[in-house]
Amino acid sequence: MPTRLHFPHVSHWWLYWEERFPSVIKGRLHQLWPDAKLCLEGLSVGLQTHRDELQIIDLNLLKSLVDFHNIHSIQVAIKYEHPVAMRWLKNVLVGSLNLRILHLALPRTRDGKVDWLADGHGTDDLCVQPGECLSPLTELVFETRKPLENDRLAIPSSFFDFTQIRRLELRGFNLDKFLLPLTSQLLRLQGLTILYSNKLLEERGNVLETFVSSIRGVRTLRIIISVRLPPISTFFVFARTLNTLELRFARQAYDSYTFSRGI
Repeated sequence: MPTRLHFPHVSHWWLYWEERFPSVIKGRLHQLWPDAKLCLEGLSVGLQTHRDELQIIDLNLLKSLVDFHNIHSIQVAIKYEHPVAMRWLKNVLVGSLNLRILHLALPRTRDGKVDWLADGHGTDDLCVQPGECLSPLTELVFETRKPLENDRLAIPSSFFDFTQIRRLELRGFNLDKFLLPLTSQLLRLQGLTILYSNKLLEERGNVLETFVSSIRGVRTLRIIISVRLPPISTFFVFARTLNTLELRFARQAYDSYTFSRGI
């Protein structure tokens, strides 16, 4: 079995997604080891297929993860093609009350890359309703996509609780609408990475500069964009905390992605 389940007060990784999560393991963790941390990696959600049996397997898998309080981290690639699967993914995230690390990625190619300019993903969103919000995260990696119809976001920033966030990485398109609500929250981040923000972000009232100027405590800062880098004065606010600063233009329209375990 491609899993690692060992002692109760350490982290357990689960990478097997061919069927429902075993209810016996879920029950044992809940009853005997409620403090154990379960880390889900390699999950893929939202792919539309004409094979009914595969669609049923995907939905049953998501249903088996709802209200699973041992879940500590999730790394999932989202295809945005199947509306029912998208809603069940939201239920999994909302029901994971101890979720602290979340990576929401776009599908990768065989060599581990995503082509940002050829967005062939579906148009279904996560069906986030007003007032719905996750438990406080300490780490979020979110790959945004091109705007949907009516310029709506597939996943709005209001869905995330940033009060305890320490590492934030944003990649892709439509970052201006995602970042704008965060400029008034005075976040305290240890690490911030923004990659491949498109020209739109840099032309709407300097949203990126406003956001960067509003955060505190940053030790590692990486900004890799396509058109105009913020002036160096933007980063003077981090003079006492900053250890690493990377500013550069994007070299290509795609980039590799690594899931770093910040347990």
